[in-house]
Amino acid sequence: MRERSVAPHSRSIPERPSWPSSSLIVQAGQEARFIRIDELGDLLRVSRSTAYAMVASGLIPSVRLSPRVLRVDRNELELWLANRGGR
Repeated sequence: MRERSVAPHSRSIPERPSWPSSSLIVQAGQEARFIRIDELGDLLRVSRSTAYAMVASGLIPSVRLSPRVLRVDRNELELWLANRGGR
């Protein structure tokens, strides 16, 4: 059986732009203003499905950035937690 040699490409492949993983750019050392629902679950120490249920019921304020992207404003979350008192 014959092996085929592969010639190197004569043109260079352009580098893919490095887009941020989110449309919300965070400077180094800063916390993101908006958090994902799974991060909300981690912060509240509840399951991801419980966090989604809390947001879906309107218990926790959220922001829909697109049809598939739902986030919680960290400042609003802190206010919500402070207003809950000792409940």
